[in-house]
Amino acid sequence: MKSIAKLLPLLLVTGSALQAQPQQLSELRADVELFSAVLAESLGLNETSGLFGMSLGGVQSTYLQGQGLVIELRSPLANRRNRLGLAALNNALQNLQLSSNPLEAIRRNTEAAVRTSALALNESVAQADSFYQEMMDKIAAVDFSLVVNTAVEQAGNSLRSLRSLGEISDEEFTRLQAEVDDLRQQLQDNIEDLRELEQQAREAAGDSPDAQAAPESLVARLDQLVERFEPLRETALTKARELQDRNEAAEQRYARQWQADLDAFEARLYTTLCDYGASLRSLPDEETVALILRNLGDDAPDNSSMDKIHVLKVADMQACQRGAIDSETLRSRSLAYSY
Repeated sequence: MKSIAKLLPLLLVTGSALQAQPQQLSELRADVELFSAVLAESLGLNETSGLFGMSLGGVQSTYLQGQGLVIELRSPLANRRNRLGLAALNNALQNLQLSSNPLEAIRRNTEAAVRTSALALNESVAQADSFYQEMMDKIAAVDFSLVVNTAVEQAGNSLRSLRSLGEISDEEFTRLQAEVDDLRQQLQDNIEDLRELEQQAREAAGDSPDAQAAPESLVARLDQLVERFEPLRETALTKARELQDRNEAAEQRYARQWQADLDAFEARLYTTLCDYGASLRSLPDEETVALILRNLGDDAPDNSSMDKIHVLKVADMQACQRGAIDSETLRSRSLAYSY
């Protein structure tokens, strides 16, 4: 309560000052609008590169009396950075194994069926169960499906990342996507064949009248399926490595170019501040100009993008405009940090 009481006189003084200087604030608003337009033009913030011709950039400003001017800059560079973040996320997904083996359901069904039948069947049927268990163990041991499925998913992630980074044309993306889809379909066909084989082995083990295959033929079919998996496995792994290598190289190029463009953007910013800062003639010399570059700061601990903030003294901007200092000196005198 005491703190609020202490602040009341300051608030009253500020309110009185605002009412006492309407003409000055009106002039300042006109200066700020002109300066904002100059910034937008110089930094290319009005370019209509967004969806439906919408601008991805812009300038917003507000004035804090007694402190200075706050200008928020939204640059298309932030949107390009989001692309890089998406590519990095896709790349991280490539290092994750899939949560489950597509054949795990077969393994679980097999174990449950054998446990149930072993309690009720006689010795001859138990021998059939022994073959059935061995057969199912072999099917469940075919881990090529997991390897191929993981490789196909990784290839798809890399492909989407390359398109996001603008590294491949629509025609190449369509062609590569068709190759990945074909690998996925081949995998699905092989898994369906394995499921059918599992069902036939179960029927044979239970001496079902619907059984259509002898144990020897089932083993031979399983061997054929394993042979079909091997070339599919190698093809999928090769395609996944190829696209992942391309994606990693593309990410590095994109990140280097983005950083170079950001450096050039900030250099143009200070040149503009030096050349046109004097247009803020209604801004008191003792105040500051704070520029907030949205989503162009360092990465936060949670990997989100922080803002880059530059704080300059009005007096230094005026000195630069007079030629007393250059834009590099103006930048060295400013306070810059990410938040």
